[in-house]
Amino acid sequence: MLKTKTVEFRQARVKIKRANGEIWSFTPTLPMQDTAPTASQWRKVLEQTEKDSFIILSLFDFGTQSATLEGTA
Repeated sequence: MLKTKTVEFRQARVKIKRANGEIWSFTPTLPMQDTAPTASQWRKVLEQTEKDSFIILSLFDFGTQSATLEGTA
C-alpha cells in the first residue's frame, strides 16, 4: 500500500516594479524553515526567473503552507 506524505513550505505574494515600469505579482515558494524568510530570500527566488532589475513594492508572507499527497511512493 502506498503511504500518504505531507510537505510543508512557505509562500508569499510579492508585488514588484520592473525596470520598464510594469508592476507584476508573483507567488514564490520556499522550503520550510524555522523562521520566516527575509525579503532578501524572496528576492533570490524571484531573481531566478526575473532577469531584469526590479524593486519589491510589497510582500505578504502566507506563513506555513502544506500539501498532502495521497498514495505516494
